[in-house]
Amino acid sequence: MKIWCDASSPAQLPFMKYLADRLKGRHHVLFTPPSQRHGNAPFEKLKADTARMKELFPRVVEFAPELVLSRASVVAARLSFGLQIKHVSFCERAERSLRMVSPLVQKMLVPSLLPARIFSGYGIHNSDIIRYRGIPDAFTPRQETSDAKGAVLLETSPAMESIHGGLSSKFPKVATIRDGTASEYGGDVPADAALFIGYSPLVIRAALVGVPTISYSPRLDAMQRYLIRHNLLVHRTKPNDIMDLACKMAGSSKTEEAGRVVSGMEDPYDILLRIVSV
Repeated sequence: MKIWCDASSPAQLPFMKYLADRLKGRHHVLFTPPSQRHGNAPFEKLKADTARMKELFPRVVEFAPELVLSRASVVAARLSFGLQIKHVSFCERAERSLRMVSPLVQKMLVPSLLPARIFSGYGIHNSDIIRYRGIPDAFTPRQETSDAKGAVLLETSPAMESIHGGLSSKFPKVATIRDGTASEYGGDVPADAALFIGYSPLVIRAALVGVPTISYSPRLDAMQRYLIRHNLLVHRTKPNDIMDLACKMAGSSKTEEAGRVVSGMEDPYDILLRIVSV
């Protein structure tokens, strides 16, 4: 079977590559990484998606996939619908873009932590929502790099710019990440980092590989609350509180705790095999 796996953002890259690598043994796989162009404002996001669709269209047409796999990719949804290709999507959170994705996919795989009504409200039928006991980012291989060993990784935002200097004065190695993109580490949070402080979906990946993690997300989603209950994640929103906590948490391994939590999950790849003849 010819399968197109699309990663539409750097944060999606590790999981989508994990799926593609596992499928390559038995299938012809086209894997498309995210574009360098991106934006947060609606107009900039639309502009980036339009440019990426134009770039991918001839490659997808030439490859002629029989199945599309994505992580709620708007570009993959539009192209697969226009080309009449079956599209199976993973999704872990409610986003505005789901209004453009949910009605166009044939199946959506979501963690059982989330009620199906979150997604059916965006236009997909309940019978096409497959819930499973797991979180996708728990099953991507742990990435360790000598560059990141012992580093404190800070996902910056205007609210947290003030603590960068404080962290640099207390820790020998501080790296910044912008817009949810750990670009120097290939869209991932290395498992040998000393600490991760962030607000995007990267906090979930960091916690699940055992990196001590502080989330300063303004609103916690179901997965972050789950990780807090299992002592893999701490939530703070005030810079002074984060600084105090960073000094206590940096370098303390959470690998064993993360391993126990992940051992009770279902691998989303196995769920994919059950619902699609691949």
